[in-house]
Amino acid sequence: MANPLELVRMSDVLDHLSLPKGETTYQTELQRYIDAATPIVEYITGPINKTTYSETYPCAGMTRIVLRNVPVVPGSVSSCVEYVGITAYSLTEQPPGSTADNYGFFIERPEAGTLVRMSSAGLETPFIGVWLQVTYQAGLSAVPADVKLAVLEDIRALWDQAHNGGRPRWGGENPGEDGWTIGPMHLFPRLAAMVENRRRTQSIA
Repeated sequence: MANPLELVRMSDVLDHLSLPKGETTYQTELQRYIDAATPIVEYITGPINKTTYSETYPCAGMTRIVLRNVPVVPGSVSSCVEYVGITAYSLTEQPPGSTADNYGFFIERPEAGTLVRMSSAGLETPFIGVWLQVTYQAGLSAVPADVKLAVLEDIRALWDQAHNGGRPRWGGENPGEDGWTIGPMHLFPRLAAMVENRRRTQSIA
């Protein structure tokens, strides 16, 4: 992807590790951590960099579908085609109050990816076709503060494992006393914990 949104910058990492801004000895190693963060983080949180997806969904008898990648960038659905047999019908984005015909849809909740089929009366209505093909973008305009801090903390822990024998920079006398020892199956435990806490909060709301 051209010009991807950086989860964290090298200057952020150096500052978080209390390394001099002009430090060059370890930058290759630190860049590996930064590069590794993006696919792992996006696997856990969903797209952060804006990415275009083209997907096909079964839709017979349904009034709404949930797009696989969220959050959906508002206004980014470039193609929405409903197939009745081999006949293709292009749907246009028609939010409530702007209905034009029987071939409308709108994204009800971008954060959840909910695409709703709309009728000319401005009402939710079943798809008339069997398959829906949608091309859209998902991602964010900025890295959330909690994601950024979680990534920096997990990079710090990877650094400590490599250079301090796993000993934390602050906390107890023994490695792992801060409760964040990196496990063999998860490179970003703080991020995983943050996401799990967000899910619990959303389920309560």
